[in-house]
Amino acid sequence: MNSIGGHTLGLVGYHMNPATCGVARFNRALAASIGVEIVSLSAWLKRNERSGFILSIKPSELDSGDSESLLRALVSRTFRSSAVILHEYLGSELDLQLAMHIKNCIAVDDVIADSARSVNLLVKTGFAPGMGRFEVKRPADVTLISMGMAHKINSAGYEKLSKIIRNDSRRFQLRLAAAVHEGYNVAEAFELVPKVVGHCWGGELFFLGFISDEVMSQELAQSHAAVLFGQNGARQSSSSILGAMVHGTPVITALDSNSSSWMKHGETVFDVNELVNFPTTEELVYVSKNAQAHVQGMTFHKLAQAIGFSNR
Repeated sequence: MNSIGGHTLGLVGYHMNPATCGVARFNRALAASIGVEIVSLSAWLKRNERSGFILSIKPSELDSGDSESLLRALVSRTFRSSAVILHEYLGSELDLQLAMHIKNCIAVDDVIADSARSVNLLVKTGFAPGMGRFEVKRPADVTLISMGMAHKINSAGYEKLSKIIRNDSRRFQLRLAAAVHEGYNVAEAFELVPKVVGHCWGGELFFLGFISDEVMSQELAQSHAAVLFGQNGARQSSSSILGAMVHGTPVITALDSNSSSWMKHGETVFDVNELVNFPTTEELVYVSKNAQAHVQGMTFHKLAQAIGFSNR
C-alpha cells in the first residue's frame, strides 16, 4: 500500500456515494488510482492516528458537528505527513485551518489555489480529471430496453428471460433505466437496481440511470423489444408498457389472471412465462403492429374526453 512519510495512506471523504456527489466520484477514482481505501470523515475523526491520509472534502457541505470536530482536530495537531485536496476555498474558518495546518495542499483550480495562498504560499494548483474512457462496444445483435420505478423492479422476469436467451447465439444487450419514487433514496436506488437486475441477467447490461422522456423515446425507437416486469402482471395502467407500444416496440412482460384482457401472448405482448425461445424478427414485428394499433386511441386527450373534459 502507498504511504506518505512512512504512514499508511487512505483517502478521507465526506459524502461517500458517487451517484449523488461529484467529490465522491472524484474520490473513488483517485483512491482507485492510488490503490487505497476511502474512509468517511466521521470514521477518520474517531481514529487515534490520523496522519498519512489525504483529505478530499468540500468544507461547506459538512454539517456543524463534523465541521466543529474537524476544526478541533486541526487546531490540536499539525498533520505533517497528511495532504488535503481543496475543492473550494470560501474563506471560512475551516477553509483557513485546512490550508494552514496541512502543509501539503493542492487545489483543483487556479482560483481556489490563489485564494488559499493567502494563508499558505505552498498551495499547489491541480485539476479534476475527467471520466475515464470505456471500451466502445460494437452494436449488439439484439438490443433490449427496460424501464420503470426502482422500487417496483421484479427480478424474477429478468431471470426467466436470461435463461431463455442463454442458448441463443446472438449477442444481447439490456439497457436499463430507472425512476425513483418520491420519498425513496435516489442514491440507494441507483446502486441497488443494477445490482439486482445484474445478478439475474446473464447478458450484457448497461445501466442508464434516470433519463428524460425524449431520451427514452430514442431508446425505444432503437431497441428490438422492451422488457417490462413490474411487481404484478402486465396492466394497461402501466405507462411504461403503453409507451413502448405507442413507439411500435414489442413488449416482453409477465401476464397473470388480472392482466388486461387484450394483452395476449403472441398477439399484443410476449409473456416471458410462455416463451421457449426468443421471438423471431417476424414475431416481433407482428406483435408490435398489433399492440400499436390497439393503443393508438389511448391518449391523454381521449382520457380527458372520457371524464368530461375536452379542448375548447
